[in-house]
Amino acid sequence: MIRDTQAGTAGSEYRLWTTLKVPQGYDAQKHCRWLGKTIGAEDYQWLPTLRVFALGVGHVAQGWFGSGSDE
Repeated sequence: MIRDTQAGTAGSEYRLWTTLKVPQGYDAQKHCRWLGKTIGAEDYQWLPTLRVFALGVGHVAQGWFGSGSDE
């Protein structure tokens, strides 16, 4: 996505990228095409996978998250 509103202001033109996570064995490019259609994207670019990493989804906080606050 290229944000092109309010030309001349900081951040008025930049490219947005994201990581797409799909279940193992699912066709990620097919899902990307579906997402593009669903949101009305004019175009997108499929970037090659350089590294695979865990996003950490599903981890449970161990009490340290905000533990310094009494509220």
